[in-house]
Amino acid sequence: MSSFNKIVTLGAALVMLGSTAVGTMTVGNITASADTTNNGSEKVDKDEYLSISNSEVLKVLKESNPEAYAKIPEAERSAMLRQDLLRQGGTYIKTNKNGFTVYFNSAIVKTAKIAGASAVAWAIASVAASGGLTAGPAAAISTALGGVIGSIPDGRGVWMKFSKKGSLVTWGLQ
Repeated sequence: MSSFNKIVTLGAALVMLGSTAVGTMTVGNITASADTTNNGSEKVDKDEYLSISNSEVLKVLKESNPEAYAKIPEAERSAMLRQDLLRQGGTYIKTNKNGFTVYFNSAIVKTAKIAGASAVAWAIASVAASGGLTAGPAAAISTALGGVIGSIPDGRGVWMKFSKKGSLVTWGLQ
């Protein structure tokens, strides 16, 4: 088989692979599919994400802590809801084999400064619990946010990395 025929054959195989919406192609001992990669015995662990919207936090805060919710000006609540619609910023929890990292967008940080860090952290933990987060990490999130909230400048988000045991490892600004 000439080099040209080999290239054409390889190209046709790639076109066929690209034309399937979801599929698996096996070549030797390498297997690739839409959501996994397996090369021999090596398996790649993927991070898992739990996204939390501003509207979910506001809803839980309104139901569980009306006093804290009342401290948030209407203009700020509207801005948070608009941020959800525009998909700006992000509040989510990323878990992996080493622990988890929590990302708070700037609107949530601002709300925590207005309504109280523990109230907002509790609301986030409540939403996260519905996604499978247990009480231990939820308490760690609340404690850590309360500890760093004064160090976060207005208009900035924050991320906090925790160990499997729920200890704050490090944090930084977004």
